[in-house]
Amino acid sequence: MINARPQAPAAHGVHDQRSEEDRRADAQLGPDEGLSGGDAAARVGRYGRNALEEQRRSVVLELLSHFWAPIPWSRARSVTSRQRSSRSAAT
Repeated sequence: MINARPQAPAAHGVHDQRSEEDRRADAQLGPDEGLSGGDAAARVGRYGRNALEEQRRSVVLELLSHFWAPIPWSRARSVTSRQRSSRSAAT
């Protein structure tokens, strides 16, 4: 009997690239077993490294993103309108 481990749902836009042969071989592995060094090297050659590309973000954009929320803008508008009304009342 094949030891079928439940698969976690894939993230949006991500799919399992393994061949059907590799899936069957993985299903036969026990919970304490892993790939041999040769099998792992062969899969790296077939599928590439299991790594995410790092996405660089501008420091300026990162800083500006902290100020880009509705509450700070609404507070600033509120303060500005109060200052205008107090100036017009004082004159």
